[in-house]
Amino acid sequence: MAASHSGKTASRPVCLARWGVRTRESARGGIVGSMEDVKTFPYNRGLGCYESVVEIGGAPVSVQVYDAAISDGSVLNARLSAAVQIVSTRHEELVSAIVAELLDIKNDGWVDGPDEMVTAEQFRSNLSVNAVSVLADGKFEVVWADCDMFWGHAIVVWLDETGRITRVDIEG
Repeated sequence: MAASHSGKTASRPVCLARWGVRTRESARGGIVGSMEDVKTFPYNRGLGCYESVVEIGGAPVSVQVYDAAISDGSVLNARLSAAVQIVSTRHEELVSAIVAELLDIKNDGWVDGPDEMVTAEQFRSNLSVNAVSVLADGKFEVVWADCDMFWGHAIVVWLDETGRITRVDIEG
């Protein structure tokens, strides 16, 4: 999706988020401190998923597992653990894929002039994991906060069941 801004000229706040800095509270108000705590996270009928918050890179990240058929906590934990492991251990690879795919889009259509263009390092420093969703078929997506570089849109990285990146885009 090659998106461009709609002429918005209001100044955006300066944000220098780093990996592991941004936080997010879960819908139920608690923060899960470790994968051991995930064994009890609830099923949200409205969203059709199990949801909670886990710690990735020292920061709480919203997580959802979309598979109502799971009745065994160990299966739920295995799926979530695999996704969290990939996001944790391959963080730099995921960030590099985002930068490669979206930096030019940012600088070509989401700035009001040359003085607002960002370097790859500036772009990279504005990214932080916001949410991880594991789908019923084993694929998953990672949603990233971007310090409002795309003016409220989310950056999403989709991965297949093996953890291979299949798509990077902005949504919202």
